[in-house]
Amino acid sequence: MSRLRRVALRLHGGGRFPDDLRALLAREGLILLEEELFGVYRCRLPGAVSTRAFAGGVAVTGERLVVWTGRVARHLDVAHGHSLRRLVTVTADRPDRVVFCYDAGLFRPDRPGTREIRLRTPQARLLAELLASFDEPVP
Repeated sequence: MSRLRRVALRLHGGGRFPDDLRALLAREGLILLEEELFGVYRCRLPGAVSTRAFAGGVAVTGERLVVWTGRVARHLDVAHGHSLRRLVTVTADRPDRVVFCYDAGLFRPDRPGTREIRLRTPQARLLAELLASFDEPVP
């Protein structure tokens, strides 16, 4: 890893899951784990938009989706079968970027507005397809 990348990761929160969470995800059966990804977090409220850069990660287990931003923020942590998971839109809008979009007020009424988390990863298309496969009904 280049020195510039290490410095940028430190400035934007490191981008790694805490050890205890990573161990829990491993016990659930990790399907995909991407860490130290650069991204943009955008919060849209009526009449206002805030944006910040961060380093984070994404994990998909057989049970859930977890999106981590910064040092201590678990923005999404939702079971695949939960009704809220179907309200999270996941797209690969570019070959190297995945976008998670959701209405935060549905998850926590005290946090209204739309959230967008954009992560740069070479696995963007694979990640979007993998998460879409969990949405398909099982015959």
